[in-house]
Amino acid sequence: MKLKNITLKKTKLLIILIAASLMFSFTYVSCDIASASADEANLESDDISNDTDNGDSNNGNDSGTDNVSNTNGDSETDSESNDDSDSETDGESNDDSDSETDGSSEESLITDDSVSPLASSNTNPSSNPAFPETRATVSIPEGALVIFDSDKGIDKINNTAIWGNATLSNVTVDGKTVKKYELGSGNDKAFVGNLTETFNFPEASIIYLSVYANNNFKFAYHPGENGDIPQTVKWEDSWDWYSVLKTMTGESSMNSIAFSSDSNQVFYIDHIYIVPHEPVIETINLNDYEIVWQDEFDGTSLDTSKWKYETGASGWGNNELQNYIDDGRTTVVNNGTLKIKAFKENDEWKSARINSKTNLKYGYIEARMKITDKKGAWPAFWMLGENIGNVSWPDCGEIDIMENAPSTFGDGKVFGTLHARGHHGGAGISIGSKTIENLSSEWHTCAVLWTEEKITLYIDGVKKNSYNSDGTTENWPYNQNFYILLNLAIGGDLGNTNDAASLTDAQFEIDYVRWYQ
Repeated sequence: MKLKNITLKKTKLLIILIAASLMFSFTYVSCDIASASADEANLESDDISNDTDNGDSNNGNDSGTDNVSNTNGDSETDSESNDDSDSETDGESNDDSDSETDGSSEESLITDDSVSPLASSNTNPSSNPAFPETRATVSIPEGALVIFDSDKGIDKINNTAIWGNATLSNVTVDGKTVKKYELGSGNDKAFVGNLTETFNFPEASIIYLSVYANNNFKFAYHPGENGDIPQTVKWEDSWDWYSVLKTMTGESSMNSIAFSSDSNQVFYIDHIYIVPHEPVIETINLNDYEIVWQDEFDGTSLDTSKWKYETGASGWGNNELQNYIDDGRTTVVNNGTLKIKAFKENDEWKSARINSKTNLKYGYIEARMKITDKKGAWPAFWMLGENIGNVSWPDCGEIDIMENAPSTFGDGKVFGTLHARGHHGGAGISIGSKTIENLSSEWHTCAVLWTEEKITLYIDGVKKNSYNSDGTTENWPYNQNFYILLNLAIGGDLGNTNDAASLTDAQFEIDYVRWYQ
């Protein structure tokens, strides 16, 4: 009897310890889920309110967007399962459900400012982890602009590549069609393809993708201007479905898309959609700055103590038609403005390109302009690294504060672009754009706020995109002195030589150029 009582007491004690352990585990998981849910609830507002400061601006920079985080928290405690559910995955399962997929509309979210996420579940077969057994289950919000959705059979991506040696094809997974990316041979390790329609959206909208990959994935949306808006995401070396998002600050259209990877030969894409969001207007207070260099163009000729002419033909590799000359006829100063004039003489285009004699580092650099919007013309307000004579282009760095090329990008569009060894030419990094109806008849300002950490574009005083430093000379040569350039090109790679054939003259008018620090 005594032995029985001892055994019974031990049994009761064991039951109590097990119950306490279960209560502790439940509390721990519940707290973790609450934390993850709060993170997800705040994700969209954070992306918009933080704008480009949280990495949105890190366009084209591999390492700058590598610090991505798993907003769902620890993968081991990510499951949001309700009572009586029997799910073996990390997806959200309802009461009495028996889920076999990792279904969540926010599965392993990868944001612009997070760190290496973990796979949300293990859905791949051990024999071939590079092929998914199941698809990602995503609840696409009402009002979203859907580019690709396997569930509804929506496909707005043309699988014919316009650039790159990778292929995009349709394959069947779990009874539905998904996109398969596969790397080809050669150096152009990417797929760039057109969309079957142009998507238009407010300037703070968010693009979401569901991707089955491991380690590394890159995508870029192309707003139809110079360069693209890339995003790189990385996670642990584990095949799984991931949700990737990017806030498209400062852009309002998309007509093509690109995919690539540093490591993956193959990956799969299940959903691509855009959730429209209105932008938060951010301006700059110039009361915090002082003008350290300026030209108000108050004289009767170009002030050669501030500017020097750069002469030559063909646009230094851009196939332009004009010959830049040091002739007062191409730089007319009167009534408080500079007019850069392009005209044809003896069947040759004459125009001007002028460089500031002052070079400085960092600040807010702004010009007020009436910008010719004639097809065939290509005006620009930009900057080059002062060391170009020693390292050449693009290692010196280039900051395009304003370019306008209506033949290539449409009437009234101005845009900013960055060029460096790691991103130049067609791969230049866009820092924003705007389409303006009265571009040539009314005054508009274009500027950059250039700091040690990032470069931000402003158009008419409103903040567009930013690009963050990653600390490498390849992607950030913008840590030295730069000088300012103004020029008016005709024809060429962006100006369009065919349209220039019907052009008789063009004018680019500048009210002032100011450098604040």
